[in-house]
Amino acid sequence: MSAVIFRLLERLAAVRLPRAERADTLVVRSTSFGDFTVVLPFLAQCALEAGIPPDLLALSRFGAVADAFLKDERQLRVTVDMTRPGTVLRDALVARRRLAGRRYRRVIYLGHSSEEVAARAQKLGLVRLIAGMSSHVVGFGAGAHVRTRAELERNAAAGLAPNQALLPFIATGTTPAIGRAGVLEMLRFSAAERANVQALVARLRAPGLPVAGFFCGSRLERKRWPVERFVEAIAGVAERGVTIALLGADEDRAVSERIRAALPGRRIEVIAGATSLRESVLLYG
Repeated sequence: MSAVIFRLLERLAAVRLPRAERADTLVVRSTSFGDFTVVLPFLAQCALEAGIPPDLLALSRFGAVADAFLKDERQLRVTVDMTRPGTVLRDALVARRRLAGRRYRRVIYLGHSSEEVAARAQKLGLVRLIAGMSSHVVGFGAGAHVRTRAELERNAAAGLAPNQALLPFIATGTTPAIGRAGVLEMLRFSAAERANVQALVARLRAPGLPVAGFFCGSRLERKRWPVERFVEAIAGVAERGVTIALLGADEDRAVSERIRAALPGRRIEVIAGATSLRESVLLYG
């Protein structure tokens, strides 16, 4: 049933009213920080093909996610906070005013493969309210790669969605043709950001050993692995003669320190909180 409704949404998304156009692209991302990170290759390819980065509308669960990563002044970035139902409409109207005068050749919606029908329908309404009816909205397809979270939970044999970084390319029928260098170029790292990451890399590699990274925290409780499980896994890896880097943000530092304290004598570096989100992309790459 959900596949049928997704197909209906796709048809509604394709409706467009004739209007003067400019060759601009608006990318809509239903997002958290992690979800935004995996869409960076697609954004970089859009920027490479058009010679300018696409404008961005973030339907966000964690604030102005796009602004935490992207700094290009040629790009317009707007956010609707989806965690506060009472202010979603107000935020949408503010976003509409900020995009006033923009005429998009296409609007690309990049949601989740696990997105439920009601959520996707609500977001299509927001996109139409904000971006207008003069653009074809792509990305609402209901191909074989679409599986809602409920479907996956009911039937594990239904199969997993493809790698999340590939979904934007699948949804738009685009062949991936961007590499790591293209993504880093789009992010436009400053000299200070590069220097901070280079210092961390030198610190991790000082003994000349391989480095294994572990991200041990999460804002969502359902995604937090028990600390004792991390201790067990990290102990096994550390025995192979590698440096362990415990990664994350400031809020992940406490659990990382607990893990390091539980494994005395191993070479464990706590990197959590030592980088900005942008710098973490450069470090992990």
